[in-house]
This record gives sequence, structure tokens and C-alpha cells, in this order.
Amino acid sequence: MIFDRTGLHFNIPDRDIIQIGDERSIISTDINYKLHQYKSPTQSVLRISIEQLFDIESSNENFIVTIENAQLRSEAIQYINKKTWNQISVIMENCSIMPDVVVGIGTVIFPMNVILSETTIGDNVLIYPACAIGHKVTVGKSTLIQGGAFVGGSTIIGDNCQIGLRSNIATHINLPANSKIGGFSSLTKSPESAGHFIGTPARKAIT
Repeated sequence: MIFDRTGLHFNIPDRDIIQIGDERSIISTDINYKLHQYKSPTQSVLRISIEQLFDIESSNENFIVTIENAQLRSEAIQYINKKTWNQISVIMENCSIMPDVVVGIGTVIFPMNVILSETTIGDNVLIYPACAIGHKVTVGKSTLIQGGAFVGGSTIIGDNCQIGLRSNIATHINLPANSKIGGFSSLTKSPESAGHFIGTPARKAIT
């Protein structure tokens, strides 16, 4: 398990972590960091400055980038977007992610998100700020969760779903793939089929 002062709290097996901090915080820590590509089957943490990020030239490394503070975020993301890294994930500052959460390849988690234990986040998922995702949740690949959304425990969200701004999904919900939940809506029952759900309680929109 890894815990650092940014509020990140996670342990993702077999995926190394590159933690971007500023020079002062790196010098003050006793973590031994070196620029190299990790090939070990065990997890490693590489703590680097934004300047050192420029020196990493891997094209297919399967790793997670964590960003220590908001001042570094814009520059780090701009540089990452210019790279050919296609297997990384990014976790931004001030997130709380429990030790056994699985984060998929290509996923981006914005600041101030909380993800509880035994949850799996699929590949290429985008989670905007200030969301809360409960215990034993599964989020399918290529899903978008907009800011302030709440996902109750033991819920399954299918692939290619869109969860609207400040929406609420109750516990033990099964949301079919390719579904949409409108902003400020509250889904309290599992839908029988995919669709666009709006309102409180959310109902399938008539098209």
C-alpha cells in the first residue's frame, strides 16, 4: 500500500507509479528516485519533477502518473498529451482511492474524487472532479462520469455510458452499456435496457 501527502491512497498491482512533484518536495523526501523504465513484476514508485518528466521516452510503458498539485497539472497534462504513451493512466491531486481499487489503462481521474474499496474502473474511463464512487462498484470501459456524481455501492455501470453532472445512482444498480443518465437525475432502479434516463426518480426519456 502506498500513501502520500497528496491524498492519494492506492495500490494498483503490476502497474508502476510515476509521481510528479515539485523540486522542493522531492528534495525533502527520502524516497530514492531514478529515471529508468521499470520492468519488475512488483510495483515501484518513481518520484520526479515536472522537468524530469520530459526525459522519459517510453512509448508503451504501462504505468500510472499521479500529479501532486494543481500548479503542476496543466504543464504535466500538456506534455503527456504530446507523448505517444498509450497505456498510461493519470490520477490528479487530492484524490482518495482505496488500496484494492483497480484502475484501467488510459483512464483519467480528475482532482477531489473518492473511490472506495473493491471497485474496478475500466479502461479509457474519464472521471471529472468531486465524484464519489462506492464500495464494490464496476465502471465499464469508455465511460464518462461528470463532476459531482455519486455512484452507490455494488453498482455495475456498463461500457460506453455517460453519467451526468451531479447525478445519483443508488446502490445495487445494473446500468446497461451505452446508457446515459441526465444531469441532476437520480437512478433508483436497474433499467431493463439501455437508454437515456432523466429526472428524479430517473425514467427513460421518450424519443
